[in-house]
Amino acid sequence: MDPAWIDALLSPSGRRTWEAAIVDLAAGFAFTGPTTSTAPDLVDAAYESITGRFADSGGAAYWTPKVQAAGPRKLAASLVRTTAHRGRAVDSRYLQIVGRLPDPAGRTYWIGRLGTDGGEQALMASLLATESFRTAATH
Repeated sequence: MDPAWIDALLSPSGRRTWEAAIVDLAAGFAFTGPTTSTAPDLVDAAYESITGRFADSGGAAYWTPKVQAAGPRKLAASLVRTTAHRGRAVDSRYLQIVGRLPDPAGRTYWIGRLGTDGGEQALMASLLATESFRTAATH
């Protein structure tokens, strides 16, 4: 892995969050392809990729003129703070690391924790410390 690439991904404090990276990606891909060539398309694409659903009519009406005027950065920043996005992130990390979905109480806990500083690092550390991960990693 290229150290310069890693340094470019880090914020000045040296810590980069998943949420910040998603916002940067959404902004970088804005208006670059046929499915994101217009503001309404970009709003739907951001909603779908970040929250797993298309924008409802109210969300589309609210965000489309804002995206037209200033790009998608604020839209993406708003969407990554939603319970829908954080729930998808928790589910995804559980599946990737321990091969199963979280139980409802654990999911609720981690969705809330992802909204705090260091939340995603704590989730990853917690999952990597499980017996399920150790068993899967050694077989």
